[in-house]
Amino acid sequence: MSALKQPISRLKGPHGSPYVGSPPQSTSTSSVPSGLSSSSAPTTAASTPTPTPAPVVPTPTPTNSTTTAPPPSSPSTTTATTSTTTSTSSSSRGRSSSPPVDQRRSASRRATSAPPARSTSMSVIPNPDAKKSPPPSAEEESVDTGIVSSWFADRGMVPPALDYPSVVFHTYHICNPPSPSASMHSHHHTSVTTEPQYCISISRNFYLIRDRLSNEILDIILLSHTAAECVVKPATKPPYCLSPTLNEISHKGKVGRSSLRENLTQSASSLQTLQQMLIARNSEQTSNTKVATIILELLHTHFKELPDFTYQMNTPSHRWSSGTGLPGSLVKLLVKAATDIFKREETLIHLKPPVYVIGDLHGNFKDFVYFAKAFGLWEHADFVPANFLFLGDYVDRGPHSVEMISYLLSLKVQWPGKIFLLRGNHEVEDINGDETSYQDGSFKRQCKTIYGETVGTELWTLFNRCFDYMPLVSIVDRKVFCVHAGIPRTTTQNPPPDIFNMIAAITRPPALYTDLFFDLLWSDPATSAEEDTEVGKNGNPPGFGQNSRGSNTRVFGREAVQTFCKITGCSHIIRAHQSSEQGVELAKQATIMTLFSSSNYCGGVNLAAAILVHDRQLRLIIKKHSAVEQDAQVRVYNP
Repeated sequence: MSALKQPISRLKGPHGSPYVGSPPQSTSTSSVPSGLSSSSAPTTAASTPTPTPAPVVPTPTPTNSTTTAPPPSSPSTTTATTSTTTSTSSSSRGRSSSPPVDQRRSASRRATSAPPARSTSMSVIPNPDAKKSPPPSAEEESVDTGIVSSWFADRGMVPPALDYPSVVFHTYHICNPPSPSASMHSHHHTSVTTEPQYCISISRNFYLIRDRLSNEILDIILLSHTAAECVVKPATKPPYCLSPTLNEISHKGKVGRSSLRENLTQSASSLQTLQQMLIARNSEQTSNTKVATIILELLHTHFKELPDFTYQMNTPSHRWSSGTGLPGSLVKLLVKAATDIFKREETLIHLKPPVYVIGDLHGNFKDFVYFAKAFGLWEHADFVPANFLFLGDYVDRGPHSVEMISYLLSLKVQWPGKIFLLRGNHEVEDINGDETSYQDGSFKRQCKTIYGETVGTELWTLFNRCFDYMPLVSIVDRKVFCVHAGIPRTTTQNPPPDIFNMIAAITRPPALYTDLFFDLLWSDPATSAEEDTEVGKNGNPPGFGQNSRGSNTRVFGREAVQTFCKITGCSHIIRAHQSSEQGVELAKQATIMTLFSSSNYCGGVNLAAAILVHDRQLRLIIKKHSAVEQDAQVRVYNP
């Protein structure tokens, strides 16, 4: 008898061990699993008092239904029913209370009630010999380790050691047992569905139970040798402590900071509190954050917006009240500190909402200040309960590239867990060092203009070494794929690739001229004309076509986007890289959102925009021109 034709209660693991655990939505029922004849049901129990192992397949939860198992004193009683063992820890979240296997088996002798709808605890089964091979009827497949790790993380558990980049499983497809409610309302024979409903996937560390249609993980049953690695414990978070800084907000919204020392009396408790605050201040205020604080203060105080400014090509919007720029020595320290932070980050970073997403800035300091003040980032970053994600292209084109990138790196050093900067195609020295093409808008030329030939070139080189370690992709809430340009051209290959692991495996500094690097930093959505003339033609992969930007750049069409969303589980793609009239442009049935946060780009009349990802929504935020700016545009562009 093959493994798929055996009753579920007799289904063995790959090495002869039975399935023992408490899968979600399980119940005790006397029905024979769907697709199996009654002759296949378990027969008389053995003379030993050990009961039949519990089934692992989830079944619908009946109402007011319990099953009483035979008493321990009658081990030889013949029965055709199978009792489902319910773990007492199935309703607890983030805490391990799974009993030992012997206790679990004895518990199966007692009557149990229906378990909750979802299991949040872990079951443990005996450890089989890992060297033996699975039965020949198993189907081999791979599952993304990120999905498995997230399942453990959501339950406050340490995930087990996983085979990188994916876990190899041997999968069985199991039929759904008949609904108990159907048999309660009918005296006639009820037909059962023989189509497999669930998958039991076996790896060397655990068994994975999934819904066959939705592929959702229903439960994970650990092997005993793995369970010790995944002890459920609450996440270790530092305790709350009183901040050593007193924040005072004026009626104009300006935040002032002073020490709480003057507000404390000299009582014993106050002295103890003061000591704790001073320790906290010393640990938080490192030399790097002090440098970042100074640079932010200089930009706030001495880099002033010019009155009656109107957007024109290469026209400065701000001017230093004294001096010509930030001190070069401070900028060097800042860039080195930011580089160290980027080195510790992953190439692909996962963020939780709310997240403000900001597109190309290109040295447009005026528009950046507008968004920073609107979102509370300018002076109230400590109090904003949101992350900030920038999609690249901070330098070139605009007149304030040095101040722009210095401000962003200062934010990163001050709040490394709140500010995230992705790399754009202009964060590449071959591009931002092209003085011939960009002339006064070139980042390299602006560095040399402010700091001189020698120091300016040294700083420009230091900035580009920092850019080499910037992340390339961010995924918000596991659903929104954020990147500077586009998706990999390998998306539509067969078999489909593990895109997230492929991106995460990129080493930094990355090779600049690979297909993957070009796709993430240079590609564009295909226009309707390119869908007909380029996509899938001239040797390009399905869903991709030649891009007019250069020989190794591509456009991606509807087929590529649909396939990408299907294999990654993402619902939207937020990118930058292209300006649009309204600051944001939707494409491919609003799956793709192209975001540009620098208005009047290169002398044009486009608006600037941002996106807030929050509460399962993507909120578009567009900066409208003021009346003065609109009047200036009419005069300048329509004489």
